[in-house]
Amino acid sequence: MQVADDSVEKPCPMPPTIHRRAAGGNIPRRTRSAWLVALWLGVMLALGALPAAAQEATDPPCRAGVRGLFRPPGLCAEDLLTGFEGQGIASVGGLAFGPDGALYFASPARRAVMRMMPDRAGRYDAPEVFAGGLPEPPIGLSYDAESGAWYASGDTHIWRLRDGDAPETLVDDLPGGAGGWLGNVRVGPDRRLYVAKGARCAACVDDDPRRAALLSFALDGGDMRIEATGLRDAFDFAWNPVDGALILVENERPGLPAELNMLSAGRSGPLDFGWPYCDADGAPVPGVPGADEARCAQTVRPVLTFEPESKPMGIVFYDGAAFPQYQGAFLVALGGSWNATSIAGYELRLVRVGPDGAVSSERVLPFSERSTSDASIIRTSFYPYHLTGLAVDEHGWLAAGVAEGRIYRFRPAP
Repeated sequence: MQVADDSVEKPCPMPPTIHRRAAGGNIPRRTRSAWLVALWLGVMLALGALPAAAQEATDPPCRAGVRGLFRPPGLCAEDLLTGFEGQGIASVGGLAFGPDGALYFASPARRAVMRMMPDRAGRYDAPEVFAGGLPEPPIGLSYDAESGAWYASGDTHIWRLRDGDAPETLVDDLPGGAGGWLGNVRVGPDRRLYVAKGARCAACVDDDPRRAALLSFALDGGDMRIEATGLRDAFDFAWNPVDGALILVENERPGLPAELNMLSAGRSGPLDFGWPYCDADGAPVPGVPGADEARCAQTVRPVLTFEPESKPMGIVFYDGAAFPQYQGAFLVALGGSWNATSIAGYELRLVRVGPDGAVSSERVLPFSERSTSDASIIRTSFYPYHLTGLAVDEHGWLAAGVAEGRIYRFRPAP
């Protein structure tokens, strides 16, 4: 495992605080009862019978895996999924933790949703098929605790999955073929299914209103509504529990900044975020038929932008205990550019929404003052691997999927 070396890389001037769990300390041994308590603790730990809070001091040792990535001292960065080529898992899409503590992920190459069961050492067993034989490759995945069901999305389909049951097709007629797939699928606070459908091109005018749009459905797949338009390639989104706003990431056409868009909870009717007619500043895009100032004046601008072609993918609201400095903010995975003239993305960013609505962003990983291109060239960022989905487990530890078939985990070092 590589850790930041001051002789090679100057760390950020204000390193983030890494939460460390308090050590258990010495057990008093002055009385017979204290000896019995100590004996009982030892037996329960050996049997794995203590609740999670009591086992916090027994976190597994940090296993090296994310090589070369500059990270703050005290951060454990591990590779949870290894040997993926031999297992036939060539890619990882959306991922989420289940109520059983297992890590689930969409595997487009297998046309399946996979599951990794936790072992007694704080690791995970080899991936097994949770739901296979899907009619098209899945890419999005989420779990809904209230209904006890999983939801997955592909190119034109949305499925509901339950352990031991055959996949239930909820939607199978969305536009497909050329262009972007569906993005992640999630159940919203209003108990509706939300999913974004990508555009069929970089800057064309599409005649199907379901493309380049955020859609919602009843939980049975009926009652489709268009919640937002003008979204070229929006893979993931999350809700702000403070005000109920939906925060959505979008990858724009080459040359224009990627966007972070916000849909307020009290909106009336669908919002238009401008694609393909308007840029992030609300100005008409030259060469697009119908792009003019009057149209762009009716569109909604992003609340934040990222580098062009940085390709924001996963987003998750963080309320875990492991990293208190991230609480109340959003973590965003910038997947990274593909065949671009300059390298962009390959980062994990923290996005904060202030009480006044002001939105700010800072880079969390790689933990370096180097530019994105420099960090990628000297292999201290995630480059050449492209981040996809994000998920937080019951400890507040973060899992990140990688398009090339890896899954990373980030947690405080034990």
